[in-house]
Amino acid sequence: RVNPRIGIIGAGTILPHHVRAYQDIGAPVTAIADVDAKPVAAAASANRIAFHTTDYRDLIGHDDVDIVDVCAPPRFHRDMCVAALEAGKHVICEKPLAISLRDCDEIVAAAERADRRLIVLHQNRATATFLRMRWLIDNDQIGRPLMAQALRYDPPPAALVAQGVWGDWALAGGGVLMTKAIHQLDLMLWLMGPVKRVQAFMRTMAHPIESEDHLVANFWFANGALGSFCASARRGPFIERLDIVGEHGGAGQPWNLMMASGAAQSSLGARLGRLFPLPKRGWRGRLTEIRRALQRRRKQPMRPSPYDNGHTHFLRAALACVRGEAENPCTATEGRAAVELCQAIYQAAISGQTVDLPLRPDAATYQGVSRDAYQRDPRPATVG
Repeated sequence: RVNPRIGIIGAGTILPHHVRAYQDIGAPVTAIADVDAKPVAAAASANRIAFHTTDYRDLIGHDDVDIVDVCAPPRFHRDMCVAALEAGKHVICEKPLAISLRDCDEIVAAAERADRRLIVLHQNRATATFLRMRWLIDNDQIGRPLMAQALRYDPPPAALVAQGVWGDWALAGGGVLMTKAIHQLDLMLWLMGPVKRVQAFMRTMAHPIESEDHLVANFWFANGALGSFCASARRGPFIERLDIVGEHGGAGQPWNLMMASGAAQSSLGARLGRLFPLPKRGWRGRLTEIRRALQRRRKQPMRPSPYDNGHTHFLRAALACVRGEAENPCTATEGRAAVELCQAIYQAAISGQTVDLPLRPDAATYQGVSRDAYQRDPRPATVG
């Protein structure tokens, strides 16, 4: 089995995660592009990538590239994805798919025209915890879904905040919601189905950025379930949670299983352990991690393991999809759905009104959110 050759556009903060994952899988990264000559040359040298360029179109046209992996800022995703698809390349695109629904629709249309794969990178879908939760729902083990609750506390890169890059509406499409917590939104959609109605509040309170760094939202899912969600870019440790509740039990991240019947919980726990094993704790787990770190240092491909990170899990699934061996782990249409929910939340927060989905092309946020639209928020910073 031969892995396709990868060309990566973007030499920023996400690049090392992708390069490490491809190395673990044994997929060759043959080209890299970035508009800034210095970091792209440094990344090519550090990762032994043969071809590097400051023009992404040169990478797309390179004969030794089968898949274009788009890791550039979200503002450029539309042009890069469409160009790569039209050139006959498969595409893996970092989340979010684009910064507006208009751009997403152009990418989806290009993917439908091309006889190539487009995969949106939402890596948590491929990890054991969420595969367990999806299996429980698909196999009706927790009964009809009643509620989902998620949170993400994730400080932004200080350097990008200082540069005015992180939280820029035109470049990133938003702040903590679009650049960080969209992962939780994608998981909620993947597990619970589409959202019918949204209420939301957002503010900028912790960082000198032009978009939101704190946000709360409530959802009404199309299947009748309820949802709540909060995201914060406060300084401090990274924390994330997602819990689902059904008629007969529930499950959550960090992994926990809560069944109404003790016998059912024991039986399901054992079965899930066989289907989707988690990393072992204690000295055995630590020994395995050390062994895999040594293999990685020697640039050796490794077998799939519970100790792989989310990017490795997902990109392994993505390459299997490109080879025709598996289904697409996150399609362009699914990537669009996460962006649509982001835009519905922004619209609800800015307008102070409940917003129904799907959003139409004449919706206030169909073309994204502008700096002026957010600054025109008439509500005061403090209430009372």
